[in-house]
Amino acid sequence: MFGASILFALALGCDVAATLGEIDPPEEELPDDERDVDEDGFTADEDCDDEDPDAFPGGDEGDEADGVDNDCNGTADDRSVCDGDVADYDDLGDAVDDAPDGFTLLVCPGTYEENLVFDRDLTIQSTDGADDTIIDGGGNGVTVAATSDDVGVHGFTITGGVGGGVTCDDADLTMSGNVVEGNSAENGGGFSASNCDIDVTGSEFNGNTAEGLGGGVYLSRTDGVFDGNVIDGNVALEGGGIGVSKGGIAITNSEITGNNATTNDEDYRGAGSGGGGVWMDGDNELSGNLIAENVSQYNGGGIILFQTTGDIFDNEIRGNISVEDGAGLYANYSRNHVYNNYIVDNEAYDDAGGGRSYVGQMNFEGNTFEGNSAGDDGGGLKMSHSSNTVRDNVFLNNSAGDAGGGLELDNETADVSGCRFEGNTATRGAGLHSWTNEGRLTISDSTFLENVASDCGGGISMDNNPYTVTLEGLHLTDNDANDGAALCIDLVWDYPDEDETWEPYYHHSYALLKNSFISDNDATDDGGIAYVKGGTLTMVNVSTHDNDGPGAGGIAVKEDGVAEFTNVIFSAVDGDMLLTEDDGVAEFFYCSFWDADGFGDQGSPIGSNGNGEFDPDYDDPDGLDFHLGSQSECVDAGDPSISDTDGSRSDMGAYGGPDAE
Repeated sequence: MFGASILFALALGCDVAATLGEIDPPEEELPDDERDVDEDGFTADEDCDDEDPDAFPGGDEGDEADGVDNDCNGTADDRSVCDGDVADYDDLGDAVDDAPDGFTLLVCPGTYEENLVFDRDLTIQSTDGADDTIIDGGGNGVTVAATSDDVGVHGFTITGGVGGGVTCDDADLTMSGNVVEGNSAENGGGFSASNCDIDVTGSEFNGNTAEGLGGGVYLSRTDGVFDGNVIDGNVALEGGGIGVSKGGIAITNSEITGNNATTNDEDYRGAGSGGGGVWMDGDNELSGNLIAENVSQYNGGGIILFQTTGDIFDNEIRGNISVEDGAGLYANYSRNHVYNNYIVDNEAYDDAGGGRSYVGQMNFEGNTFEGNSAGDDGGGLKMSHSSNTVRDNVFLNNSAGDAGGGLELDNETADVSGCRFEGNTATRGAGLHSWTNEGRLTISDSTFLENVASDCGGGISMDNNPYTVTLEGLHLTDNDANDGAALCIDLVWDYPDEDETWEPYYHHSYALLKNSFISDNDATDDGGIAYVKGGTLTMVNVSTHDNDGPGAGGIAVKEDGVAEFTNVIFSAVDGDMLLTEDDGVAEFFYCSFWDADGFGDQGSPIGSNGNGEFDPDYDDPDGLDFHLGSQSECVDAGDPSISDTDGSRSDMGAYGGPDAE
């Protein structure tokens, strides 16, 4: 009896335990993701905000923007505008008109034939992206117009706009993920912004047209961000891809390709007319962009800079064409810092394949100009009537139909330093050509290697330079030309008008070359080292070695030319050392002629004025090391009135004199 009672009690206890196991534990004992802290009926793993009882799946966004995602769909303050989803709206325009301020309209896929005006703070955002969500203006006006402080347009194809695909006037506009194509306007066929603050990213502007400026995009007095966009296949009178006027915008990390500027009228905006890819004025920035395969029927196939001051850097400017000048870049009345750009394979039918500066104060630094071509002058870069700085650039394999394969200085007062000129070709001045300078020029600490001129000046050529051109710290090596393989000072007649009806004239040129190296240059006629005609060349502390030419492998001086040499080493000259004709005169002071002879009618200077046959004993001339060896007879054999940096009598050659390094 007692045992049966125990069994009954145990059975009853099991039933009670089973019943108690079905009771939910207290809230505080549940795992965090299973709690419903705000008691809105949804646990934390179901709720987007478990601390706000008004925010839960299926919640009501209401009619006032509060910045809270009340329906937990990932967007705060939104309404859905889909076919059949909102019965009260016949079209997208009605939904835009009715939406509360600050809301986002989520738009489902479809084609919406609309001309939308955003006159208050509002955002529209497609649910499935631009390919499936199209707003078509139907040729009835602007497709999307923003006139409020805070407008957003995200993920649409915007087309059919007349007066523009998207316009922004005195507004704040954010755009991303859009395709703006097939629109037209006077300015800014695809997108135009005037007095706006914009944030435009990840959008495409393709196949739009403008009668004036900015086929794809036009930004006027606009600030903000324009980053990571594509501007392709647009057409305008100027700025085929994009036109930027005033403001402080940065165009960054974008692709500006295949656009066309159709103007061919220099009277429209003077030299600053054109801009196949970009037309820009004001204080704006271009950085990190690909600007490629654009065409201008006038100047600036890739870029026109007109009265600008912004920085241009880290861009790739490739394969652009201009019918006139500056296929890669054209700067007019501008003061830009242009640096670290790769400017390659651009073609100008007239001047300046890679870049052009006309009347300005540009600073070109650390750029590479490669494979550019010009029908006339300046294959890599041409600068005119300016005071520019050209520092630490590379000019590689550029070509010019006439002068300046790498760099053309036309009526310039430039400072060129730290540059490399290699493999360029031209008729005159394959590496660098200077014409009629307007003030003193300096070309320093630069290398000229394997440049080829069919006429004069494989490395450097100078014509009609009335102000002294100072050449210092140069390496002129393995350059070729008919005359003046390394250096040419030529007499070229200039006609004051294009009809050549006035009496021609020329300027006597002046050049000073010091502390430089000239080696392995080859003239097919005269002047392996230098050719001087109708000008004056002064050399001080220069080392030359293994230069040649069948006429004069060394120096040729003609037609009232004057050449003066002090502390210069001439060694291993193949061909005559000197040729003088037509009242040309050469003078030598404290120079060495080591395996260098043949002085023509002028006679040998050896044995007078400190000149002699002194062995330079170069450390490694084949390796281009022209330091004087310990047994060199050229040590302390230079002009006694000149001191070396240590105060001793000057050495001959490039490492002697007060300016030696």
